[in-house]
Amino acid sequence: MKSYKETKEELLNKTDYRNFTYRMTRIPEMIEEQSKTLDDILAQFKEEGFNHLSVVELCRSFIRIDLIRLSLMQATHGVMAEDKKVQYPTELEVLERFTLEKITQDFYPLDLPKELEEKNQEIREQLIKLTKELEPMLRLVEQNTGDMNETLKVVATQVQKNNNHVLSKIYDDVFYTTVLDYNIDNAFETAWKDNLIQSPLVSFYSMFTLSFYDDMFKDQLV
Repeated sequence: MKSYKETKEELLNKTDYRNFTYRMTRIPEMIEEQSKTLDDILAQFKEEGFNHLSVVELCRSFIRIDLIRLSLMQATHGVMAEDKKVQYPTELEVLERFTLEKITQDFYPLDLPKELEEKNQEIREQLIKLTKELEPMLRLVEQNTGDMNETLKVVATQVQKNNNHVLSKIYDDVFYTTVLDYNIDNAFETAWKDNLIQSPLVSFYSMFTLSFYDDMFKDQLV
């Protein structure tokens, strides 16, 4: 076990995950990984058709892509604080502006140096391309579950509500590769349990993830 002194020193030297200079080094590889994941999901759809697993993996991928997109928006925009100083927007402010499409306050694009701005635009184009890869698969799911848009907004809200600084946490490899899946599952399960939205997608997703822990859900799988 590390001492507090060692841990504190390591913490003080740790990279600021909110900084665009750092995030721009990580986002391209995360986008590439999600693109490969979508290829795998599409192959599974073609081989097995519509099923619980492919829907769960697709929804997890959608939330991941949305978090990556929001993290980029957070690192490249500012909001005016009460003291009239520009600061990074909070996770909730970014979610409301760019996912829930609620205009609660003005966002100001940060004045980045030319090299960083070019990188910013390059990453945005990569995200747009990735989103276009995702859309046809969402349409396939919607043929069986109905419109997914409002459902995914509810789930995205739950993910952020239960994870302080999640837009920074996604740059922690352990959180991103393991913990985040459980958080997304929990968001769907909470939406189902608390009846946050009437959606076939929520129950279809949740009965699969909960079946790993409770046999009563196994008989409902299709």
